[in-house]
Amino acid sequence: MLCGAAGAVFAAGAAKSRLNFLGLAGGFLAGALLMRPDRLPDITWIAGAILACAAFRVARPTAFANAIVSTCAGAVAAVWAALFQSQGVPLPAALPLAAGVPACSAWMSFRSPRYAPALIYEEALVMLIVFAAALAAAPGVTAGWQSAGALNLQGSRAVAQAVPEWTMLTMLISASLGGAYSLWTRR
Repeated sequence: MLCGAAGAVFAAGAAKSRLNFLGLAGGFLAGALLMRPDRLPDITWIAGAILACAAFRVARPTAFANAIVSTCAGAVAAVWAALFQSQGVPLPAALPLAAGVPACSAWMSFRSPRYAPALIYEEALVMLIVFAAALAAAPGVTAGWQSAGALNLQGSRAVAQAVPEWTMLTMLISASLGGAYSLWTRR
């Protein structure tokens, strides 16, 4: 989900110049050649790279940063295609499916300046930063939760094997309400 959202958000900035479109295509091509289901990085690395790219663009909104973000959009789409393949989607279907989201986002941004105005684009980047930071930290939180359950001296033999559902549900509801509030206030 993070790869799809990051690809769409990052690609919305690709309509700024032709160089950004080339970066988008080059990032996808390079990522498609390098990423395979058996060579996928851990979620911490994927989320950390998305976090760094989005934070760089928010901190330095320059033409160079837009080019970097556009290239990252293509690379993230290639990672998403490899994730599709790991779930059993064949390569000829996974590549166009994953490339379609950033391509549509870039095309819509190029076609209409109302598609991703600067303020909405910045908010989307900030939401990506928050979401990526949560996903980058999730494996560590899960391991800590399991350790705490294993070291619990209350006499209970049931050890929590994962973060409880209410924690994930709370995060999902918070993100959804934040997005709905953003859409409502920008009318």
